Amino acid sequence: MKYVKLDGAVYEMRLFEQDDWREAFAANVRAVGKQEKTLFSHIVIDHNSAPGRAFAQACEDNEDVLFYIKLPGWFKIETPVGTYNPDWAVAYRNDAMLYFVAETKKTGGGDHVQLGLLRPIEDLRIECGKRHFQNFEQVRFKVVSVFEELLN
Repeated sequence: MKYVKLDGAVYEMRLFEQDDWREAFAANVRAVGKQEKTLFSHIVIDHNSAPGRAFAQACEDNEDVLFYIKLPGWFKIETPVGTYNPDWAVAYRNDAMLYFVAETKKTGGGDHVQLGLLRPIEDLRIECGKRHFQNFEQVRFKVVSVFEELLN
């Protein structure tokens, strides 16, 4: 499988202007401590996602993280097995790369997708996302369980 970038297949930044966290349940909303590092004052994280909450906190705490965002539900990549929504995007100081992080709820690390930890269809969507981002020179796609794995 290979993704081909098409003209007009881009997301407009104005879509990020929506504060869709207001529609989520209060238990799923986490206040942002360092507003200058992201676009919104709150982040929507699954209420049972301890790794997601820890990842957000690590992004705030790490001085080398210039920007991070929990990608909204509308940010989707079409795949042969359904749409895929990466979890995070992170930009570092003095690094030309933008990191898209897949599933922070998984265990293991690096670019390796460990089958069996998620439903098989989710594993396939993550693999499709990985292949999709290979087409962008300044984007790295990683599957991590903790923030520190991004630094490897």
